[in-house]
Amino acid sequence: MKYTDHPTGDGADFSLDVAPWAAYDTPLLLDDPADKTRALAMATRRHPQPVGAVDEHSNWQTVRALVGAVQSPDFDGSDPDLRADFEAAWRTLAESTPGGTPQSDAVLMALCVERHSMERNDFGVPFVDGLVARRGLLYVIEAQLAAMRYTIEEDWATKLVALVHRASATRSDDGADPMTDAQWRLRTQLAAAPQAVYDACAARVNAVIAGLAPACQIALALQFPDLPEMTHDVLERLCASDNEPVDAVHYLQLTATSDAALAQARAVDIDSYGTLWDWAGMTSTIVLEHGVDAVRWLAPGAAHDAAGDALTRIGTPEAIDALAAVAGKSKRALARLTTATGRWPAAAMTALARRISAQGGNSKQQSLLQPALVALVQRYPALPAALRPWLDPAAHAVLDAIGARLAGPVDAAAAHDLPPVLANIPWLQPRKKAAISLQLAPLPLTPVERWDDGEKAVILAPDAWTERRYQQELGSVEARAEGLGFERGKNTPEFHPSFKAACKAIEAGNATELVAAWDAMMTEKKKNPRWQRMWFGGNAAARLPAALGIPLWNAAAAEVACHGTLYVAATWGLPALPGVLARISSTPSEHLGIALHFGAVELGPVAARAFARVNSLRATGREWLGRFPEHAACALIAPALGKPSEARDCAAASLRYLAGSGHLALIESVAGRYDQPGVMQALRAMLDENPLDRYPAKRPALPAFWQPAGWRRPLLHSGKPLPDASLDALGTMMMFPITDGVYAGLHQVKAACTAQSLADFAWDCFASWLNASAPSRDNWALLSLGALGNDDTARKLTPFLRTWPSEGAAARAMTGLTVLAAIGSDVALMFLNGIAQKAKSRPLQDKARDKIADVAEARGLTPEELEDRITPDLGLDADGSLLLDFGPRAFKVGFDEALKPFVREWHDSAPGKRLPDLPKPKQTDDALLAGPAIERFKLLKKDARTIASQQVLRLELAMCTRRRWSTDVFAQCIAGHPLVRHLVRRLVWGVYAMPLEAIDEGHGGALRACFCVDENGAYVTAGDDPFTVPEGAEIRIGLPHALDLSAEQVAGFGQLLADYELLQPFPQLGRATHALTADERSANKLLRWKDVRVATGKVLGLSHIGWRRGSSEDGGIISTCGKDADGGRTLELTFAPGLFAGMLDEEPEQTLGEVTLGRAGRSGWGQDASLATFDTLDPIAASELIRDMEHLCA
Repeated sequence: MKYTDHPTGDGADFSLDVAPWAAYDTPLLLDDPADKTRALAMATRRHPQPVGAVDEHSNWQTVRALVGAVQSPDFDGSDPDLRADFEAAWRTLAESTPGGTPQSDAVLMALCVERHSMERNDFGVPFVDGLVARRGLLYVIEAQLAAMRYTIEEDWATKLVALVHRASATRSDDGADPMTDAQWRLRTQLAAAPQAVYDACAARVNAVIAGLAPACQIALALQFPDLPEMTHDVLERLCASDNEPVDAVHYLQLTATSDAALAQARAVDIDSYGTLWDWAGMTSTIVLEHGVDAVRWLAPGAAHDAAGDALTRIGTPEAIDALAAVAGKSKRALARLTTATGRWPAAAMTALARRISAQGGNSKQQSLLQPALVALVQRYPALPAALRPWLDPAAHAVLDAIGARLAGPVDAAAAHDLPPVLANIPWLQPRKKAAISLQLAPLPLTPVERWDDGEKAVILAPDAWTERRYQQELGSVEARAEGLGFERGKNTPEFHPSFKAACKAIEAGNATELVAAWDAMMTEKKKNPRWQRMWFGGNAAARLPAALGIPLWNAAAAEVACHGTLYVAATWGLPALPGVLARISSTPSEHLGIALHFGAVELGPVAARAFARVNSLRATGREWLGRFPEHAACALIAPALGKPSEARDCAAASLRYLAGSGHLALIESVAGRYDQPGVMQALRAMLDENPLDRYPAKRPALPAFWQPAGWRRPLLHSGKPLPDASLDALGTMMMFPITDGVYAGLHQVKAACTAQSLADFAWDCFASWLNASAPSRDNWALLSLGALGNDDTARKLTPFLRTWPSEGAAARAMTGLTVLAAIGSDVALMFLNGIAQKAKSRPLQDKARDKIADVAEARGLTPEELEDRITPDLGLDADGSLLLDFGPRAFKVGFDEALKPFVREWHDSAPGKRLPDLPKPKQTDDALLAGPAIERFKLLKKDARTIASQQVLRLELAMCTRRRWSTDVFAQCIAGHPLVRHLVRRLVWGVYAMPLEAIDEGHGGALRACFCVDENGAYVTAGDDPFTVPEGAEIRIGLPHALDLSAEQVAGFGQLLADYELLQPFPQLGRATHALTADERSANKLLRWKDVRVATGKVLGLSHIGWRRGSSEDGGIISTCGKDADGGRTLELTFAPGLFAGMLDEEPEQTLGEVTLGRAGRSGWGQDASLATFDTLDPIAASELIRDMEHLCA
């Protein structure tokens, strides 16, 4: 009986001396009619399964028929001493009645237990059943043991099988299945055997098992699940050897019972094949055998479907905790936790409270689990008190806090305390007199097209595969027709006439007949309800003469999906616009980017809706509006002044955006083209509409996951929480589109409430959305973090963004980047920039780089200049220090060469000894000071860890790419930055004179002098004398590379740093330098490292030194990585077999290919046809390339 089944419900009496989850029954779900545990479980002695009687004659006929249908013997290919037994066995199969000898039966058994095509039929199971019925189980076990000395060699082409001596390689060598069906059937027979027979079989196996091949030992151990000591002995033998254990060792978890044995079996990782935890038969067996203790076996695989499902049937806190630990791995894992919490509320409340109390406030897990726990407390308010004896104080404090929130605030804010938008909610007030709707039509305007220089050439540059296919099509009019989408009609004769007509039209160059042939085919196609699945070949059409291809394109693209829309647009431009418009309007998610090349009135509504309603297309819609404002105005004034509708909302939002972007005069000029009174007045009224009245005409209801009573409430600056009614109004505002920017009412709420309380409330909403499986239609819960979040929000959100792409939520991760950019603080941009520099997902990294570029552009900076300005100072003092006050004691924070913080004792304004970590408070310390100081240091360490790798790599890349700073920027953003200064004083800096015509490029120049920065921020020479940076417009500061420095400079500054015991954050003075050979400089491909094999992990490690993985190709394989070079060029390294997207370490090694230098191609990383020779690469970049490659190959 479950807690929810108890007659008194929430009033259940839990005064018993047992835990509530076990108070009424064993917390195990096995006998539910829908439960399949017993049906799926494998046989054991405790839970045997019927084997049934066997009709020996029909059984033998079945065996003969199945063997003869798929196999033929290869006696000549068999070992000579086995040939006679093999021939005898085959003669036995020719007999109508079963016979045979132990030798021939062993041969037939080998066909059952060996890994060959016999697995594809049912031969093994009937053979085992018949042989047991005729000769007895012990005889069959003997036959199996003998068979394990043979192996079957099969010619897959001829289906000939030969019998040879060799250590058996049963299917337990294959991670997908440790035994054949015949061997699993023997397990069932053994489970049902009389005890004496079973004991005799076990004794015989124990006598010989140690001498068999590993795969055979594993199979035998699995056949005797009730003798765990057999499994333990096998594990000791197989795991103690020097050889790598075979994959099937993993499955011995099924029959192991000791912790040591389970650990040995579990250590064999076969995730890429399919584990015990993916096999419902195995997990069901474990549950049936071990009951609630099955958690020991299942918890390590809780993220796998079968193990996770099995855990939902166990109602203990340990089982729920195992599910909670992996809830963030996938939607299915989260759904299983939801199932279990609904099924076992007492155990779930215990497990979740314990785990949340142990996690800490910024845990990714806590964000998923908190909403589930809130829902439980809300549903079972009496349960926390009943659980008190089984919870530690921290866990009960979690439940108490939730209970207090659910009880509601004692002193909520009154109406007169609220901001106006909450005191008088606009959409609940009597509607104002609606503006008069005007009946207008869009204004005509001639379409235009716009392409950047060289853009068409890149799009139209054919790849080798496309060019080969085109050349093949040129020689056959039938192939050209097929390429367009016409069907030959081989299997569909109704299409043959239209295909022949199309071929004739192509040969004659008759566009009218070609379009007619297409229409005829479509008439036939539309008789099939699945006709929409067909495609038109736009690439093939673009290869036709324009007079023939354009009419066909415009006709076909209007009704079916098309390949090559961008190719067609670049080939024909405006004449192909009708078809292009059709494709954009039909599937804007795929084709809206093409609209950026065309200004057309017809595109206005599509772009407006993308801008106003589709988060993933908002940026593209905004760009189109900005590129073609006159076409947008001609298209959108009419719907913006029309009847209330979504189209009006989108058009009005777009026009307001254009007006605010400097196009107001243009909009008014276009409106003046209407010869109708009231248009200008209505336009101005729409543009000047009260921001609080700019809410959607239709507002959806708040979703089911909106349960704000259990969330942390927003607090007014007075400290009073918002009342319940205000929470729902706030939620409605959070749902409003952000096309016009954040809804004005939210600005009022942000001004009235504390920033931290709003950020907490928004995060709890986001967590509830996640717990509801993150429905995409409600991703406003994610976007709201951008409007209401803070630095802490950015810290907690970033781990989600990094893992979402691998969990099938790439689009959600892209939206998350928008949130970080919207938060916009230095900390948020630091995390955004961190993803731009390094991420497992290449598309996510590219999108983050675009976001950083957008933010930089908005501030009038380059991305590099933005990086200089967004490094958080972490609240450090101007001198880069931080004092942590404990009252009687104090500690001062410092940083080492890796920006890792440390503390020193601080006595009477003087430093004491350095400590490994901040000490715990003493009783004599001031608790009110020490507590916040400890939390401050924890946060400092976390943020410093994030910043450190970014800043060290940034400065190292600046040295390698010869980046320079103006003297003012260097002093303010580099040397004067409270955190970065700890790196600055460990490096040698150079004064460079740059040509004035190249000053804006920010790279290069001639080295004039070098200096260091001391702990006080003063500039000094190698002799520790004061140094003054010369003045002049051409003067810039940079990090000199080892190739720039003389031996005297290296020695002098090296001694200076040594005198002050300063280690460099990366090699600068002692950096190894390299040079290309003369032959390599004249080549456009470097082959020095070709065919070198390296560990895959080292290829992945290139991301730590400025390389980025290339795009995935066919099959999701990544076979290149690239690094930025000078002049917008890219260094690209190829390797094979490549990295598999989602399983980057699937292949243990990679074989290196060539290194090339060129401009990025269409994919963004792939090189185009014109590769540069390496004499165009500057010596520092060449040295760094060789250094990277030597590090890779070391």
